[in-house]
Amino acid sequence: AAPAGPRRHAIWRATATAELASFGGQQSFETALPLLQSEDPLQRWSAVRAMVVLPLPQRHARLAPLIGDSNTTVRLEVARLLAEVPLERVDPAEAARLQALFDEYLAIMGRHADVPETQLEMGLFFVARRLWEPAERAYRNAIDMNPQLLAAYLNMADLYRISGREDAGREVLLE
Repeated sequence: AAPAGPRRHAIWRATATAELASFGGQQSFETALPLLQSEDPLQRWSAVRAMVVLPLPQRHARLAPLIGDSNTTVRLEVARLLAEVPLERVDPAEAARLQALFDEYLAIMGRHADVPETQLEMGLFFVARRLWEPAERAYRNAIDMNPQLLAAYLNMADLYRISGREDAGREVLLE
């Protein structure tokens, strides 16, 4: 049964906000922005997801206050969306906070490393961090675990393309 009262409305609002994020644009951003400070972790999580539409500097500025959020799901989504932040370009205290967040993300994902989709997500994270070898290992693990996981092949081919190994990318697509 669906939760009653205010909790039901919070779930509906969070779901709507998360769905709006897939459309992008100013409206989804404006809808999500106040929810970053919601007391409800589900609403904060959906608001974090909506920040994907922002360029990295603005996304970092909006999400930095949530690096230490009390909710693990919110923190993991923040880690995913801030993975592209180059640690050498932020002040040392911020770099340390981000590194701790990234370490937590990888530790939690590592607990589920036997799931091919988790390997795929880790590959995406490593690509965002520009860590080509761990990304390649994660995609290869995903393919080994589930040879039918098309996204792993496509992402590995893309990894090869962005790391200057076009021929290897073509080979992956032909597997």
